[in-house]
Amino acid sequence: MDSKSYVINLKPIPWRRARLNGKYFFDSQSADRLAFGLHIAQQARGDQLWTGPVLMDITFYMPIPKLYKDRPPTIYHHQRADLDNLCKFALDAITDTQVIWKEDSIVSILRAQKLYDPNPRTEFTITQLPKMYTKDLPTFGHHDRLCLYCYRHCNC
Repeated sequence: MDSKSYVINLKPIPWRRARLNGKYFFDSQSADRLAFGLHIAQQARGDQLWTGPVLMDITFYMPIPKLYKDRPPTIYHHQRADLDNLCKFALDAITDTQVIWKEDSIVSILRAQKLYDPNPRTEFTITQLPKMYTKDLPTFGHHDRLCLYCYRHCNC
């Protein structure tokens, strides 16, 4: 399986809704997405676009609050920003660049985590998944059931 890793040396940014400014919508994160995209574009030079199903492992290294004096009680970040909003911002920023993929809907498996680290950044790895076709899956007809214990046709 093909895979590629990227490191974005910026503080992780959660996704926020566009705001209404008078009569107009205002996207306060366009500059952040541009900076994120420039980091991606530098690392993805000359790479082919990912197509088909991919797995994405993403780790957000969050800054350590001054309260903890460089030593948090746990490595796991469990405060705001929400993990889903961090992922949404990253996926949207990657899609905006159009240098890794055309549409983030190709991400079939997403594994994400937030950790404390003195060097805030976002690291992600994209791995091409094998294409599995429905003809390769077992059938579940009335007389063609799989064993609940071993998930095969047997007499357990």
